[in-house]
Amino acid sequence: MVLAELIKAGINRDIADDLYYRYYKNELTYKDLELIKMELKSDIKDLGGR
Repeated sequence: MVLAELIKAGINRDIADDLYYRYYKNELTYKDLELIKMELKSDIKDLGGR
């Protein structure tokens, strides 16, 4: 379910797969989460301009 949500959010499948794996192994760092947050914010801004 997490993998599907990451892909639905527009994250590249390979990157989403890596994040999904590390999420379940509790290996995601705060920096990883910050990068995801910044990527999603830029995607949302792109959608707003359409």
